[in-house]
Amino acid sequence: MTSPAPSVRSRPPGAKRAAAWGAVVAWAAAIAWASSQPSGGAVPLPGPGLDKAAHLAVFAVLGALAAVALRVEGCSPWRSAAAGAALATAYGGLDELHQRWTPGRVASLADLAADATGAAVGGAAVGGLARRRAGEGAA
Repeated sequence: MTSPAPSVRSRPPGAKRAAAWGAVVAWAAAIAWASSQPSGGAVPLPGPGLDKAAHLAVFAVLGALAAVALRVEGCSPWRSAAAGAALATAYGGLDELHQRWTPGRVASLADLAADATGAAVGGAAVGGLARRRAGEGAA
């Protein structure tokens, strides 16, 4: 009889770090792939303005993943939230610059603003949950 795979919480610290940062890198790679697609994007969106919602959602995930990775590194909840959001926003800026050289794409400050908003939402969600869990543990 084999034992079940260990949960993330029971993994050794090095494995937790690798899993957390691996998720960040994998999501960033997916963003890079999608933004490297010529005009129209990897997934055509059905209506106007939905691209900003997509930017917000995609970068909320990146901001959250980065904040989780920073929590694994030992950062405080709000430091991980702020730094995770900053890292995701910086990546959004690099992504917009990259799109200047992608056929049919343009760099957009409005897209970067949506990226930054999403990154802040994702980072803050992780920071808030981590802070709440820390408070529950102290009670």
